[in-house]
Amino acid sequence: MTRFRLVLLAACLFLLITGARWALYHHFGTDVPETDQWDAEGMVLFLPRSLGQLHWDAFWSAQNEHRVALTRALAFGLTELNGQWDQRLEAVVLALMPATIAVLWWRLAGRRLSRSWQIALWLLLAATSALPVASQNVLAGFSSAQFFLIGLSWGAVATLPSAEPYERKWWIGVACAALALGSLGTGFFAAAVIFGMLVLQVWRGTRRWSSAAPGLAVCTLTIIAGGLLRVVVPGNDPYKAQTLGDFVVTVAKELGWPAFDYNWGFLSLLLILPWALVTIRLIDPRRRGQPNDPWHEFLSGMGCWVLFQSMAAGYARGAGGPSPASRYVDTLIVGSVVNLLCLHALWQRSNLPVPRRNVLAVFVGAWTLLFCLGLAGEAYTAFTGELPPQVASRRASEQHVRDYLATGDEDYLRHPYEIPYPAEWAMKRDLDYAGLSALLPVSVRRPLALQPIPGSAGFTRCDSRGPEKQPDRPLSGAGLAPGIPPLVNAITWGAFEPPGTHGPRTWQSQPFTLARSEWLRFWVSGDLGRAGTRLELHDAADGRTVANVAPGAMPGQVPGSVPGQSPGPAWRPAWVKAPAGRWVLTAANPSEATWFAFSEPTEMSLGSHLAWTLAELGQWLCGGSALVALGSLIAPIKRVGTTRFALGNDPGSGIIKPGA
Repeated sequence: MTRFRLVLLAACLFLLITGARWALYHHFGTDVPETDQWDAEGMVLFLPRSLGQLHWDAFWSAQNEHRVALTRALAFGLTELNGQWDQRLEAVVLALMPATIAVLWWRLAGRRLSRSWQIALWLLLAATSALPVASQNVLAGFSSAQFFLIGLSWGAVATLPSAEPYERKWWIGVACAALALGSLGTGFFAAAVIFGMLVLQVWRGTRRWSSAAPGLAVCTLTIIAGGLLRVVVPGNDPYKAQTLGDFVVTVAKELGWPAFDYNWGFLSLLLILPWALVTIRLIDPRRRGQPNDPWHEFLSGMGCWVLFQSMAAGYARGAGGPSPASRYVDTLIVGSVVNLLCLHALWQRSNLPVPRRNVLAVFVGAWTLLFCLGLAGEAYTAFTGELPPQVASRRASEQHVRDYLATGDEDYLRHPYEIPYPAEWAMKRDLDYAGLSALLPVSVRRPLALQPIPGSAGFTRCDSRGPEKQPDRPLSGAGLAPGIPPLVNAITWGAFEPPGTHGPRTWQSQPFTLARSEWLRFWVSGDLGRAGTRLELHDAADGRTVANVAPGAMPGQVPGSVPGQSPGPAWRPAWVKAPAGRWVLTAANPSEATWFAFSEPTEMSLGSHLAWTLAELGQWLCGGSALVALGSLIAPIKRVGTTRFALGNDPGSGIIKPGA
């Protein structure tokens, strides 16, 4: 392929993966922080920050068995810039990380491959990173630790073993190896792999001890630091492999991903055979003194890194021999890429006799079929079994937190599987801290409390906080037309009155202040925007109109609606962008023939609004980049004309040659 086409495919790969993950989050995610975020981010960073007691060592404090300093730094930076603690914003930024890693693979490997192998690599990178086979790493903003681990380890193994001491490339590798300690507890594994690679180079005679010594010293110090930073959690002992059989089965399932669980069993270990063959050839004593291909060394090293990660999971989470947890799958995707590239390394050898090459061709086909069937099974399980139940659970979780913040009633938190943190007492404790509740995102955030000025009697106030517990809950509330249900646990103002009782109706709030430029979300019902009805934001100083509030297309869940179902036409969100300052809200309903109602507004920061917009556009970004990539991939084949696939005598044999 031409350089332009390689760059175009790299851009399409990045946009496809990013768009797919944004689209998945739009349909299945939430902006509310969940589970570990309340401990690792809320209690460790944001609460001390609100009290003026945050110190730098909080970023390195233990989180379960890890020290997720880089993930905490990312979350802290985004929240400081955004002004709200929004998991959707974290997830939107997180989607850029696997897309970048995929492009790095493409950049490093693409030019080494013939066209057919380039297509295979592009499809594998796109499918494994865009499909929700690692759904936990798509829907949890806290999962950035996994990609810091993968990306920094990749960078260290790709640079440090092939660089001379103290040159720029060498220092990049040193930085990556050191920073990986701040990703997860296994961050020092990259240094261990590099140590082995340098020793192998010295043993083979391709590097002098004096050249390897600085790298070996750095790796030794990194490994020692990793051991000193290790965290032991006695409560996790039941999750560890209890027998050697548990350990072996867990590691086999990791290495045999994605095919192990789909009736292939240990046969799926054929998927790691390409890496094993390349590695065996590198350490073959008979080839001592012969130079190795640095590319093959890199592939072998990354395969060893995946093996170490799988063994760590087999030891720490191997009780009962479970299948790989979703959060580990992105690491196993690295193994799949390595094995595909090792297949190519075996295929391009020119000294294979024809019968052996034909056997290798059969193995390539079997490997491809085994991997594709397993990946299809993983994707089907994710779409049908894992993701759908999460939508209703997350919407119910948002509702319960919103209800508790509105009423203070602890009963709303007595749903261990439908609140953001699975312990009621801890959830109540965190929500009661003003320093945390002030940072919450729009879906659960307390609205701005509005008070009307004296004489604003044209709109009737409806306070529905608590009525859902009453069996005789009214079908409509004060100021609402018959049949319009009041918002649950919310305050609204409505202009509806029986015909003939009132003329024009107006309402004005007392001034309120916005500390920064934000979006305001209202829930509105009725005829707002028709026949002269108005809901406007005015400058409190000079009375000028700043913005008109009107129903828009931006989505939102109506408070009290059934999770997972459409809220219907009764209430719909209305958004308005409001700059920082002091403002007044006014409402006008000039005719008896119309009416409308509105809720107190809820603040949404600009970063959160951008994240919501990008997530909504994700499916279009994914689809458009996929179409462009498809055209780029098939265009060269169409121009060749009549062709046949040459197999057997060509060392590259993925190249399409003119047929006879």
